[in-house]
Amino acid sequence: MKDSQFSALLPALSSCYQLTWVSLYDNDISMAVLKGLLYHTANLSQLILELFPAPLECYVMGYAIQEDRFVRLSTDLTNTL
Repeated sequence: MKDSQFSALLPALSSCYQLTWVSLYDNDISMAVLKGLLYHTANLSQLILELFPAPLECYVMGYAIQEDRFVRLSTDLTNTL
């Protein structure tokens, strides 16, 4: 899935009260959409596990993760909570 598809899905996720886990690996997701996902799932009390890929902004030339950028953006996502 791409950002536009996730953006359309996010509001509906807020109503998935029985959701216990979600894995989004192997998807191309930007930092903005990951923040939106955290925002929309924050009140789901049954949700105990969320697995995400590295944000698109972490990749160099589309395949290699730039470690310092990953650490910075991961910290930013954690602070979103």
